[in-house]
Amino acid sequence: MTGNMIVFLTVLSMTTSAFADNRLDSEVDYGRARIGGMKGWIHWEPMLHGEGLKGWTPDDESLWSREGNTVIARAGGQDNATRLVKGDSTWSNYELKVQVMWVRGANVQIRFGITDQSREYMVDYLGGWKAMAISTYERGKRGVTKLDVVNLVLEPGREYDLVLAVRGRSVTTYVDGRLVNRLTLEANPKGAVALGTWGRHAVARFRDPKIRLYNGRPRTVILNPNQSRERTMQVTKPARRHASFVEITRDPNLPDVLLIGDSISMGYTIPTRERLKGRANVHRPPRNCGPTSRGLAHLEEWLGTRRWNVIHFNWGLHDLKYVDDEGRLTEAGKGRHFTSVNQYKENLGKLVSRLKTTGAKLIWATTTPVPAGAKSRQKGDAATYNAAAKELMNQPGISTNDLYAFALPRLQELQLSENVHFTQEGSKRLADQVARAILNRLSE
Repeated sequence: MTGNMIVFLTVLSMTTSAFADNRLDSEVDYGRARIGGMKGWIHWEPMLHGEGLKGWTPDDESLWSREGNTVIARAGGQDNATRLVKGDSTWSNYELKVQVMWVRGANVQIRFGITDQSREYMVDYLGGWKAMAISTYERGKRGVTKLDVVNLVLEPGREYDLVLAVRGRSVTTYVDGRLVNRLTLEANPKGAVALGTWGRHAVARFRDPKIRLYNGRPRTVILNPNQSRERTMQVTKPARRHASFVEITRDPNLPDVLLIGDSISMGYTIPTRERLKGRANVHRPPRNCGPTSRGLAHLEEWLGTRRWNVIHFNWGLHDLKYVDDEGRLTEAGKGRHFTSVNQYKENLGKLVSRLKTTGAKLIWATTTPVPAGAKSRQKGDAATYNAAAKELMNQPGISTNDLYAFALPRLQELQLSENVHFTQEGSKRLADQVARAILNRLSE
């Protein structure tokens, strides 16, 4: 431990599963259902509203899902942390209450003190150590500094009532109403909070998260979309829905075409619809389809029950981006690819196998070039990932729309500087290629 950090270590004697003999109903607040101050009662506020993950910001949306009043983290094959953020930099005195189930993996985490500064904190159940820790982490540095560690056994597959209380410099945790961690920090850890997990194939469930703010009602924030992996927080209104996500008015007399892809495809969706007006219904999922891991998690949802005539698809730019050991974007050439080439090929093979079962005519769109200077991506990697994909696409029933070859000699004309995205005119030129490829398949 460094600096003038004052730590009060509370050691509890727990030789069996945490308080297993005294397990109380998870809705009981152990005599603290209502608390008050000079300004009146301080109430619990539910943290889940509307549908899906509305009001929360995931590091990687493909790793999170919601079932009723429960959010689920599934880290898949990525050996890195993932978190789901809510709150803002003013949160300084509060209690966070959630029913936690550690299903598998290395850790279950509640992060707090998340701001645009480098340091943040976490309540970390260490599955291997069988202990609960409060730790601090600083961006740009490897590892964490454990501030308070208490032996604790949580059984996988069992739900526990976890409360994190931040009051001034004091931080305490409770499991099923009993004190576990207690320490005093050198300063109040103001900031947003997050649910999280870490470890290969980690799975954790968080039911009915609530917040009790001592200094005001919660405010919803999202991460700055340009710095989401840099953990910059800002209070903002909900982002406007991308125009390509608006559902079309379907003509039942026309064939149905599905576009699957990332933000490059979002850019050419509307001009493709314009070019195929009166000739095809052009649909797309109402989201960025991201890396292959997101495709595996959501392909069934995107396909739905409609009988597709043509499916035009791509994954790649989000797979080849560089991340550090914590899964955050890093400089090109440092860290590792979000998805290794071998894993990319394996994931893509599974996706293609499922797409073939639809009976649709399939069009693989090659990943467009990465220019020099593009953030967290390296020039030349698109060609490498396209080469891996080519081995899968050389089979009956799949044609290739080589957007990479089309764009490469025209990057100065069509692509933004030091950016994988295209100008408005560039997206229209890509749409010309996409529309032509679709019409060719429809005419077969």
